[in-house]
Amino acid sequence: MKEKYVKELQNCGMMFFIAATGGGTSFTGEFLKISGGSKCITGGHICYAMEATDQFISGKLDKYADANAARKLAVAAYEQCVNYKIKPDMDCVGIGIACSLVKDNERDGRKHYINIAIHTFKETFGTSIIIHNGIQNRLEEENFVNDLTLYLLSKKYLKDIDPNWKTEHVKYLTDNNAEMNEFYAYNRMAGCVQLYCDAIEHVKKQKTLVIYPGSFNPLHESHADIYYLSHKITELPVFYEMSVTNSYKPAMDNVDLENRYSQFKNNEWRNSVILTKAPRFVDKVKLLKLYFPEIEQIIISLGADVWDRVFDEAAHKNGDIKFFEENNVKFLVFGRGVNPIKYQDSNLLIKNDLAMNYKKDISSTAIRNKQANI
Repeated sequence: MKEKYVKELQNCGMMFFIAATGGGTSFTGEFLKISGGSKCITGGHICYAMEATDQFISGKLDKYADANAARKLAVAAYEQCVNYKIKPDMDCVGIGIACSLVKDNERDGRKHYINIAIHTFKETFGTSIIIHNGIQNRLEEENFVNDLTLYLLSKKYLKDIDPNWKTEHVKYLTDNNAEMNEFYAYNRMAGCVQLYCDAIEHVKKQKTLVIYPGSFNPLHESHADIYYLSHKITELPVFYEMSVTNSYKPAMDNVDLENRYSQFKNNEWRNSVILTKAPRFVDKVKLLKLYFPEIEQIIISLGADVWDRVFDEAAHKNGDIKFFEENNVKFLVFGRGVNPIKYQDSNLLIKNDLAMNYKKDISSTAIRNKQANI
């Protein structure tokens, strides 16, 4: 590891938290071999087992050695860095490394995957590499991952680095028949501010606000049905609501955010999307009422499976039900094949046959899996 650049990163004004799974887990140790690491390293986390990775990112991954996995690790690392921030004047950086390198009983033709992501308050960037004729030397690949991670950090946070350094990487990848993809996205929410909405002026005019929350990964036919039926039933404008954080799924990085928002941006729904940092329904209500004090009632459209969560143990413990009642919040529940819908005696439920008898149930996970296998 190039000591010169490690020393300069120690004094670059950033604090780093590193999370790694699979290959590349040695980066933290190599970095800390050079004295002075406490100036810039908040901590590190190795989650080798899939279950450990899921727990760390607060969700479940479709794959564990791809660009998405690295980005999710980087986001979780960033949150850890913020939580443990010991130097308030320094910015936080999350580093995620997810690789599949040489292993025992290596079969001929097996591809090796290197994925490195860096996530900050404002941006997500990194590199994904596929080595088609994987090297039969684990140490060499580990060293390359460590060097590449250091290179990405140095390129971003240091003013002057050796131009030959990139040439070395290009030669390594060329010699080993690799393909490389760089990704970058600036957070259109200006670093996860609390609210972003193309339709903000439209929202301000609403006394009753109808939102349809979801992760929309991807946006599909059932989402469109519920959106239009919500409008038909309430006779009010409906706004998709997408939170960059989720109580049941990994937080979105900026590449995710860009990709998912583009689904709406390129069609008639562009002005009907609210982006928030509000994972729970209570958080969404508090946030929307804070930004739009004119709102007197909020109607939340959701599927019957999500409706069950409104009454789960945590909701009762936290007083959510009472909060919804006191803040005039109602829920428009779509059956999506669930019969019967639970908690029909609740005064929070809008009892509407068109919604409750809706049967179409499309799985976003199934769609993603199908796309991945094409």
